[in-house]
Amino acid sequence: MTQSDWLVFGASGAVGRFLLGRLDARDETVLAVSRREPPAWSAALARVRWTRLDLFGERLDRGLRAARVLSAGPLDGFVDACLQADWPAGTRVVALSSMSAVTKQDSPDPAERALARRLVHAEEALVEAAAARGWRVTLLRPTLIWGAGMDRSLTALVELGRHWGMLPVPRGARGLRQPVHADDLAQAMIAAAGHPDLDRAVLPLPGGETLPFRDMLARSLAAAAPRVRLVQVPDLLAWPAIWLLGRLPGRAATLSAQLARTRQDLHVRDASGWERLGIVPRAFAPSAAAFEPQDASPLEFS
Repeated sequence: MTQSDWLVFGASGAVGRFLLGRLDARDETVLAVSRREPPAWSAALARVRWTRLDLFGERLDRGLRAARVLSAGPLDGFVDACLQADWPAGTRVVALSSMSAVTKQDSPDPAERALARRLVHAEEALVEAAAARGWRVTLLRPTLIWGAGMDRSLTALVELGRHWGMLPVPRGARGLRQPVHADDLAQAMIAAAGHPDLDRAVLPLPGGETLPFRDMLARSLAAAAPRVRLVQVPDLLAWPAIWLLGRLPGRAATLSAQLARTRQDLHVRDASGWERLGIVPRAFAPSAAAFEPQDASPLEFS
């Protein structure tokens, strides 16, 4: 049996990276689970041990357990692992879900609607399993995650701008966004694990600042790719082109749905999750490092 103070799934991801640094600083033992090899930055973590496991293709070692279990990776894979686990009653479980469970339910893209259904199903399955086995579970629903150079939204757009030397955006892309920093979520997970009154709670965790999509993108480029021009395309040209893109199969339809949402407000008015955890999320003030690969960089907290 492998026993640690903390068991962390999704350890090599954006939130997992900050989680491990913060837990290591507490001088408590951590067992990090990831399907990837330990990244270079993990060599500095004295109290963290790694085990490789693909939750989508391998069975969970039933000896992997801890009093506090954190999932910072894909929720559906984690729930499948939970159904194989023999964790005792009283185990504290905190898992990241996503506000996409709500905001993508009515997306024009079938793949995004399917994602929303998977998230809701995984949330319900985890709560049911916890109730049956006596675990104390809390689910966290963040908005758009940034800060570790690993996201597929802002970082991907910055990279696209670097490749093209410019980045077109509809002039009407002023839908509101609330980017939330990965380190703020790491703090939230640790705080939730120690909170006495969050059993079966589902906490929305929006970012600390609400701003239009176009402004969020402009700040990202200013920080990480200042030579890239943000080109505003007139709406009379942009929206018909986006509609036509949505008629194409595969990735084109998904990209169309993403662009179409840039004029929709996806902000969350409920910030009670942060209040219950005693954390104030940071505003969106990115540096260049927030959009760079983090494999070899030192851990930095603020």
